[in-house]
Amino acid sequence: TTFFKKNLQMDLCPVFQGLASSLVAYKRESTKDKQKDCEHQLDLVLTHSSNGRQLSANSKNRIMADDVIMCGVTSLIEKRSQPCHLIHKALMVLSYLTSDKDILQYLCTRSPLMAKLARFLENSTDPLYKSCLLQALKLLQQITYMLTVACPNGCIEDILDYSVHTTLSENSAENKIASLEIISNLSYTNISVQAYLKGLSNANALNRMLIYNMKDESLAVIILSLSILSSL
Repeated sequence: TTFFKKNLQMDLCPVFQGLASSLVAYKRESTKDKQKDCEHQLDLVLTHSSNGRQLSANSKNRIMADDVIMCGVTSLIEKRSQPCHLIHKALMVLSYLTSDKDILQYLCTRSPLMAKLARFLENSTDPLYKSCLLQALKLLQQITYMLTVACPNGCIEDILDYSVHTTLSENSAENKIASLEIISNLSYTNISVQAYLKGLSNANALNRMLIYNMKDESLAVIILSLSILSSL
């Protein structure tokens, strides 16, 4: 049992040091070679995450102490010129990092993570971003489930606006469910978020849609819609 726990909690500091170095190099000079190295370092992190290895205390401290990792990975998702597969890997690494509550709290306090994700949603009409949209929404599902928002600031409002718009207009069932869960997570026992949602110009349309969702074939849609209605 002790061996198993040690195996799951390996010190990944060298991996994150390599990632930090490649991010710095890629930011200075966005060449194909630098991009390739950056992808390789992202892949190393993802290999460890796919093996179910939890972050050790040393690795967590390394991540939280390194602004290169904090800001570097998030910066990969905001550039329009970024290749889609690189954005995809950056989102996967962010999902891995934010699965740890301590790192998530630190990321949201010290780096513009939520603001950059909000900007990503705004740019999702661009074909470059559209294939990664569901991945970004699922990342926000994870973050909003784990994170307590005291009151909606600019980027949280943008995320709520986008999620409401998607709920009202999205044909994709997966995108709709993800958006409903984001609204549900943010509005649960949060009076400030509830007040913001009630004050939206399309609040009545949202309420009608949530009631209409009671007839939906998806149990997830019904449960999430009930959750939001109970909050509003």
